[in-house]
Amino acid sequence: MLSKAQKNWMIAIGIVSLVLGLIVALPFRSIPGLNNGENIFVVESVLKLILGVVAILLAIYPAIKKYQQLYNYREVSKLTLVMAYFPIVIYIIATIINIIQTLSFDYVSAGVGSVLSEKMLGVVVSALVAYFVFAVYALLRAYKIMMRFDMKDNIILDVVIFLFIVCFILLEWRINAVYGKAYGDIAEYKLGNSLIFFVYILLVIAFCLTLRWIIRTFKKDEQLIHYVGGEGYEYEIKQKEHHRAYNDILDDFEMYFDENSDDYSKLQIEEVTGEESHEEEVQTVEVQDEYEDEEEDNQEVFVAEPTLEEINTTDSEEVKSLNSEKAEIAKVVAEKHAMLNEIEAKQAALEEAKAELRKQRADYEALLAEVQAMKLESVEVETPEVVAPTKKTKKIVPSFEKMVEYANSFSDHEGFKAVANPKGNLIKYYIGKKMYLVMQSTNNDYRISFITSSNKFVEYLKARPGELIAPKNLKDNYWVKLTNKGKEEAKFMRKVIKEAVLTAEKQIADEAAAKQAERKAKAAARAKERAALKKAQQESNK
Repeated sequence: MLSKAQKNWMIAIGIVSLVLGLIVALPFRSIPGLNNGENIFVVESVLKLILGVVAILLAIYPAIKKYQQLYNYREVSKLTLVMAYFPIVIYIIATIINIIQTLSFDYVSAGVGSVLSEKMLGVVVSALVAYFVFAVYALLRAYKIMMRFDMKDNIILDVVIFLFIVCFILLEWRINAVYGKAYGDIAEYKLGNSLIFFVYILLVIAFCLTLRWIIRTFKKDEQLIHYVGGEGYEYEIKQKEHHRAYNDILDDFEMYFDENSDDYSKLQIEEVTGEESHEEEVQTVEVQDEYEDEEEDNQEVFVAEPTLEEINTTDSEEVKSLNSEKAEIAKVVAEKHAMLNEIEAKQAALEEAKAELRKQRADYEALLAEVQAMKLESVEVETPEVVAPTKKTKKIVPSFEKMVEYANSFSDHEGFKAVANPKGNLIKYYIGKKMYLVMQSTNNDYRISFITSSNKFVEYLKARPGELIAPKNLKDNYWVKLTNKGKEEAKFMRKVIKEAVLTAEKQIADEAAAKQAERKAKAAARAKERAALKKAQQESNK
């Protein structure tokens, strides 16, 4: 979904493209005051060549937004799709109009020969008319083709469109250059044909109609669902969602690590220098020696008998000093091990406390969902269950799970929350603290209760009386309940779910704006009272 700023950019690109197309379609030699200018044909050719490059640049930003939305496998804005090719197609249409008008010069009446043969001229004009019809159709319907193409097909289509505009840029440049050089000195060619006046009128009408179409598309802001059939595309979506879930898990782990960084920092080893560093190295070597000794206990050891000189030096002062240092090192290593064991015990206790807290929170949310479900079901009196054969669940299309999956696709909206009862057959959706959707499944059907605006509320109840009703147990908003027994269209149900999300966000925004306005009014009233009090004090002092 586009933001307000992005929509404004799109409408600005559309308006600039229309103005650009109008300039390209008009022959400069037919404008009074310009037809007598020097090098007017060269200026026209160069300027329209530059405008072709500008049309390509205008289509870059919408194309980037289009590929971002297609890459995420989400709904795509119709405005984005249209603007991705609108500047280029408008330039092509304007170029065809300008070229046909140039080729229609009556060289026979002017008493000169033709640059092209009559046969070739007829073929070129016929091809241009066919291209014109195709371009107008593509302008109105190309977005539907894009919604059926995958990423690779859209790239190929954009490359084809790019090659088309390059061909027409070069074609217009060459035709204007050749005709300007051949007929530039002829007065009839400079004045132009009288039919150009009617061409101007048609261009103005086309400009207004296209501008009206762009504004309607902008206001409607229709969201299209991108779908490409086939198992390959479904597998690609599954792989994409798998990678997203994997990244979410890594993000959660990183957040968990950051939350416990204070505890981990206690395990860091401080930097030491000099004798302390040497002492730690000796400790490390001693620990490694202990492990090596444990491994060698089970092996047969061959000890050579000491020589006479070794026996004489056993009790020397140097050996005694080394033995005392070894005892001190072993003592320090034992203290370090004790500290590490204490830290590990505290870490384990902290993890147990967090696990207990998460369990209590989950129990609380489950109890809260069960209480809310009991409130919703309090209107219907349930008969005591009697031992009976198991009822077969009726298969409903679209299924309850599919609609729940669609409702959960709005989880990227700010404040989104879904609360389900323990059975999973009753789910309530919130934006912030505002509940906007309730979905409940039974053996024979499922019900969707959604909020809407006051105008839509009346329209829904009048359009389908008896099918769309106002639920009795939901009073705090304009609620409408829809029961699907297998006859409802998935498109309509997705529509009301999406409208409910937008309605909730609009109500929240309106409430915030009302509170802000109330605060401003109170502040203004207080300021007015202070000013009046100050004025009264000044008058009393006089």
